[in-house]
Amino acid sequence: MIEFLLSLVGELSRPVCLALFDSLWQGAIAALGLFLLLKLIRVRYARVRYALACLALVLIPALTVTSFIDHYDFLPATTHSLTTPAIPTIEAEPVVKAATAHDFDLPPISVLARIRNSLNPWLFYVWLGGVWLITLYHLAGWRRLRASLKNAVEPFDEQWQARFSRLKNKLALRRPVRIVRSLTAAAPCVVGWLRPVVLIPVAALGGLSVEELEMIIVHELAHIKRRDILINYVQTVLETLFFFNPAVWYISRRIRIEREHCCDDTAVKITGDKMKYVKALANLEELRAGTNRLAPAATTGSLLERIRRIALPSTADRSPASALFNVFSIVLLAAALFALQGLVPDRAAAENDPVRIDRFEFKSTDLKGTWKSFDLEGEQRIKIEFRRGLSNGYTSISRNFENLDLPRGNDVVFKWERDAGTFYFEGELDEYDGRLEGGGDCYFRADDKYIDRMDGLGYDLDNENCLTLAIHDVAYEYARELHDLGYDIDLDKLVEFRIHDVTTDYIRELKDLGYDDIRPDKLVELRIHNVTPDYIRELKNNDITGLRTSELVAMKIHGVEPDYIARFHELGYDQIDADRLVEMRIHGVSPDFVSDLKEYGYDNVSTSKLVEMQVHNVDIYYIRGLYELGYKGLDPSKLVEMKIHNVTPYYIKELTGVGYSDAAPSDLVSMRIHGVDASFIKELKQIKENGISEEQYV
Repeated sequence: MIEFLLSLVGELSRPVCLALFDSLWQGAIAALGLFLLLKLIRVRYARVRYALACLALVLIPALTVTSFIDHYDFLPATTHSLTTPAIPTIEAEPVVKAATAHDFDLPPISVLARIRNSLNPWLFYVWLGGVWLITLYHLAGWRRLRASLKNAVEPFDEQWQARFSRLKNKLALRRPVRIVRSLTAAAPCVVGWLRPVVLIPVAALGGLSVEELEMIIVHELAHIKRRDILINYVQTVLETLFFFNPAVWYISRRIRIEREHCCDDTAVKITGDKMKYVKALANLEELRAGTNRLAPAATTGSLLERIRRIALPSTADRSPASALFNVFSIVLLAAALFALQGLVPDRAAAENDPVRIDRFEFKSTDLKGTWKSFDLEGEQRIKIEFRRGLSNGYTSISRNFENLDLPRGNDVVFKWERDAGTFYFEGELDEYDGRLEGGGDCYFRADDKYIDRMDGLGYDLDNENCLTLAIHDVAYEYARELHDLGYDIDLDKLVEFRIHDVTTDYIRELKDLGYDDIRPDKLVELRIHNVTPDYIRELKNNDITGLRTSELVAMKIHGVEPDYIARFHELGYDQIDADRLVEMRIHGVSPDFVSDLKEYGYDNVSTSKLVEMQVHNVDIYYIRGLYELGYKGLDPSKLVEMKIHNVTPYYIKELTGVGYSDAAPSDLVSMRIHGVDASFIKELKQIKENGISEEQYV
């Protein structure tokens, strides 16, 4: 039994790894499509946006399953036996287009192919381990929720139960739902799907008015009526299975945001007063502690985004020009999706298709493999595989051909030429229902002239080397131009250059910008992170010059784009160096944050202080709350100090309620440090009223 399971895992590991890898680019396209659609559709249409986000999320596992079936079906037949250990295979995609002597640009598809080359069965176990750990984390959260329902809840009084029933009737909610006071919940939330329970934290009872609390309860009931809890469970499962995929997390986050918008709309519709609901959301900001991911809470998502959406809906509407631009973007996306459909290379040009030949004579130096022809979604495809020893598994190349004008029958012969050598095919090929199907032996013969010419560049090639170079279509002229530019690199680096699209034109453009003699590994790093000459030029236009390659990579990795720099220039920050820009970007110092600060009188705050404020979460909500309580024009350092010691607007309101108003910021910090809060002051007052001196109490 154990041997059977090991064989099964060995057989499934590679197609699962390849399918999960495919989910990265598939998810990226789905996420990009969703992003553009959401830009096009106005934010007030929350239900439409929510439905689109759910559709995008479901699309990713559906495509992943399709990829798994594709990779499993077309593995070599010998690996399908569950009684024989599976031989690891490595599949390498070819370049997308035919390369001529003067055409050296490697398309992005080959970058994906290089990454897929590195996939090994052990990644399957890494993925299983990640899924298992995240599952344990969610199970622990679920157990905490169940424990809190048993041990840390109290029932509401009859008056509140009557209000709750009335709110349920307004929503036409017929399901049995309980409402309880929670001693542990950080914010109002819903727990359970079959028997849902609305948890209201005790802190909310004191921090919200009765009317505001009713609005929040309507929001939670809307979650139940819409069956959001069940959808949230499905999200959690997909997030667990695709924990490595950023697109899944982006789409899932959009679902949660739009879900809250839908429930906000319901709450406003039922209560009829959107400004009071906005006030209720603002008061809930004090309760924004960590909430359980399995329990949708009223504080989920960006409260600022939700408040702006309700209070200022016109700011989120799109102009006609913007809408037209987004329509055009979606059309471009559709074209890109068509080009990348199935993660297979584009159709080859006619001159690069296989051509029929009369016969083929085998030579002892030829490398022998196999080939198979099949139809994939209407595209004729040939897959070639070469077995290169158990340690290396299989080397594969898969190619689409537009016009396969090949002979039919049981004894067909044709060839496919590359610069490094020629692939010869023998076998059978017949047409069934308009599709060509067949297979047989494939032989690779290195080109002697190619070997001689590459020898002149210092490359000592054999047939194995030539096969690798043919798969990645490394032309002699490409290697020669690199040599002329001073890059005498080994074969592995030459293939790596080709895979990552390090073209000679790219190197020349960098030289023109002052980047001479860049190390080969740095060139690859720049290309991987998409540091283009245009990006460097745009940085220079924003007075960012003389950067090292490591600084360029760091800026690109952390999203320091030219428009980000330009917006800071508009705000008066025109002398920021590269390291500071990266630091600001890492800690979320945005131009919007600086602009909001200026509205409250904070002009020309230093960049280091901006970073410090963001590190300690001194956001515009915190400043606004203090501002409304009369604490205006505080020094940024004092704001950070108050935030560090948790001197919140809510804390100040509590002190005001027991007679301590207009306390100085330093006094507030001192009181907070020493644990002086409203309950302590009330206790002291009660002691004095009972005639007990403070000395006696101590």
